Amino acid sequence: MPRSPRTNRATRTADPVCLLLTVEQAAYRLGIGRSTAYQLISTGQLTSIRIGNLRRVPVEALAAFVDSMMNGAEGTEGPFSATSAARG
Repeated sequence: MPRSPRTNRATRTADPVCLLLTVEQAAYRLGIGRSTAYQLISTGQLTSIRIGNLRRVPVEALAAFVDSMMNGAEGTEGPFSATSAARG
């Protein structure tokens, strides 16, 4: 019986009807690191919720974050702003 390849928990495909992602899953989908995702959450740029001791990111928060970066809605010149990303 062949074994399935090992995968990192964050890289496993989430259930398509899953409404909430772990921070690691959200980071993977955004193509950023886990620490960066937590920093975005702490600054309020990425919405998350707490369920007991767990932190989860709503799937729609990812699209909202990307939209805000694309539209420059933040209006600030920080490390995660659309303008600083455009400069490289």
